[in-house]
Amino acid sequence: METKARSGKQLTCRWLQVAAICLLSTGGQRAHADGEVDASFGNNGFIVLNSLFDHSPPLLSQAHAVALDAQGRIMLAGAAQELDKYGNVATANFLLLRLNTMGVLDDTFAPDAGGYRLANFDLTGIGAPGFDAATSIVIEPSGNIVAGGGAYFDQGDKHFAFIRVDDMGQMDPAFGNGGMLHFGASSPINDLSDFAVDPSGNLILGGSIYYGAKQYAAVAKLTPAGQIDPNFNNGYVSIFSYGVPPAPAQYDFLTALGLDSSGGIVTVGGFDTADIQGAAAQRLTPAGKLDPAFGSGAPVAIASDPNAYPFASAIHVLPSGGFVAAGFSYGTPGSYLYFAKFLADGTPDASFGANGIAKLLFNTQSQPVFLAPTKRGGWLMAGPNSQQGVFLAKVLGNGDPDTTLNGTGFIALDFPPDAYSAFGLFYMGKPALTQDGRLVVAGSLPEAEANGSGDIGVIRILADYDTVFVSGFE
Repeated sequence: METKARSGKQLTCRWLQVAAICLLSTGGQRAHADGEVDASFGNNGFIVLNSLFDHSPPLLSQAHAVALDAQGRIMLAGAAQELDKYGNVATANFLLLRLNTMGVLDDTFAPDAGGYRLANFDLTGIGAPGFDAATSIVIEPSGNIVAGGGAYFDQGDKHFAFIRVDDMGQMDPAFGNGGMLHFGASSPINDLSDFAVDPSGNLILGGSIYYGAKQYAAVAKLTPAGQIDPNFNNGYVSIFSYGVPPAPAQYDFLTALGLDSSGGIVTVGGFDTADIQGAAAQRLTPAGKLDPAFGSGAPVAIASDPNAYPFASAIHVLPSGGFVAAGFSYGTPGSYLYFAKFLADGTPDASFGANGIAKLLFNTQSQPVFLAPTKRGGWLMAGPNSQQGVFLAKVLGNGDPDTTLNGTGFIALDFPPDAYSAFGLFYMGKPALTQDGRLVVAGSLPEAEANGSGDIGVIRILADYDTVFVSGFE
């Protein structure tokens, strides 16, 4: 058979055992690898948004959470601190802004306010300024954007607080009071950790509340209009403990939650007693009651050790009600990250790791804040690497390290201190993963400029990136 020469780039196909990998011979150009900073984003993968634009008086800007809309645009939620004439923080407001897919400020969002939206709950107290900060963000299927966090008053007391805006950044008058709402249980301190939006548009929020010397995990449900749902725990916040009997907890803290296909609410968090610290999970029914089909109604222990301090800080809930949690433990004999996989009834998944737990012995002392399934059927976690950058860790479906990430399943990346931050500090918020597997991480760069302003830093990292079919099909 005659073979004719082809002009231009020669296409070479090598068939492997499970996939055909097609490479264009482009003079030595190599495929990108997971764990690399995405150089096509911003300035070689990094962006700095200098002290909030042209606002007067100056605002110190912070980013605490990222969400991606249907077009891949990047929504950031955080806080903007306003300084008085002496350079002290006078007040702080919720902050929302949007970047396009390449990291450029999208001025079609909140065009009436310069491309960013501020929200002031103004809960000032005796001798204390109001301080509001958004710590979580969700984009609803409608395109509406919900940000949640805390509104402070009376020198440390605070309420759960939310705002909802439309795709253009305008306050939604159908939500709360002109797009804003705040509320608290009978406790003066209400900490929001995480929230989700169910298919009906209800907000399911989780965090902690304080009663005297005791701290409880708490879950509440708001209607799409921002009202307390009277059908959820009889219209009250549902409180519970993660302390696994017979060790009652002194302090409980809910860190993350997710919803299963039936509307069940699976939560993870930690507990602290006089003798032991641990991580645990609990599931509530759609009505806000402890689910007797999960752990027989009692909390399910994820990890506990009298010589260590294990925490569970991220969750991915499966439609079945099973879940995977990610956490960190430090103490004796050493520190480790872990993935933990459980079935719908709260029993460990024996097919994963060692009795449901996969430990990764890497040198980081930070809690993961993100967890997602990978394209290979495994799991990806991410979190702050100390106070300088971000770490990623990946495992396969059986819990073994996924060596497509840095050959080890773990990598840590810093925000370059020489280029951006005078002190090399980067306080990472909750990231988001694009459909093609690039992790968008936003955080705060304190004192990032000579003028002492606080800036927002954004990184995009190849985390579970499709290096073969870069056009997005497989």
